[in-house]
Amino acid sequence: MSGKSVSKFFNLSKNELYFVVTFFIFVISLFALTYYTPNYYSQKEPVLIDITKGETFNNVIEKLYEKKVIPGKRAFKFAAVILGAEKDIKAGRYEIPN
Repeated sequence: MSGKSVSKFFNLSKNELYFVVTFFIFVISLFALTYYTPNYYSQKEPVLIDITKGETFNNVIEKLYEKKVIPGKRAFKFAAVILGAEKDIKAGRYEIPN
């Protein structure tokens, strides 16, 4: 298929097609960075995190961020929301190895 036939198939102008392709490249890049970037932290010893019953997901993210287990809050929250893990918080003491 040539460029014109693809544009006609999707009924998009050339600029709209560029925008759609750029958007999908951005989304794929965001997923790749979120899921496939290693999460190493600089501490040599394991980190202990205490999660109490009823604690909010944002509080858990804040604790992980303060202890430098996660490099950023947004990517972690984004991944958790996509996977549905933000509603499945279990209370307990967690040891996070490096």
